[in-house]
Amino acid sequence: MSGAYTNQDYLPSYEELKVPELPISFSALRAASLYMGKYCDEQCKEFMLCNEELKDPVRCMNEGKEVTRCGMEFLKKLRLNCQEEFSNYHTCIDTKAGRQMDFRLCRGVQQPLDDCLLKTMNLERPDPGYFSERRFHSTTRPAPPDNRRKHEPLPGMADPANMPKSQKPYPSVLL
Repeated sequence: MSGAYTNQDYLPSYEELKVPELPISFSALRAASLYMGKYCDEQCKEFMLCNEELKDPVRCMNEGKEVTRCGMEFLKKLRLNCQEEFSNYHTCIDTKAGRQMDFRLCRGVQQPLDDCLLKTMNLERPDPGYFSERRFHSTTRPAPPDNRRKHEPLPGMADPANMPKSQKPYPSVLL
């Protein structure tokens, strides 16, 4: 049965999984999301890269904890520097922006928050589509192991890598 856990699989303990949760309402999280996403961009990309490469959430726990730690750091700095502007913005998102919590309906109270975050934290609101753009990420984690299946050469066949260019069965560069 593929995908099933066995006794040999490592499952983390509750203590290992325990991280402080973000003490924030949904409307406040929605209001902070774009700014927090940009502030914690490197941590989020590292976590997503780990998940994509290793395909094992247990091995990416530390990267996930780092995302949460960064989110907590951002919220503390937001509260310290722009509490009033943020409170006005997330209250608007909660009460005036409808069930969809649409940002467009709160642009008037968004601008003071944008100005405050730029002035105090040097953090600009990301442009629309910022998180959809291709952005590159460098990591210090080691490359994942290459688990691709290695095929033995067919008996009696020459290895194309060792053949002179004139004898290769196919061109090395397609035009």
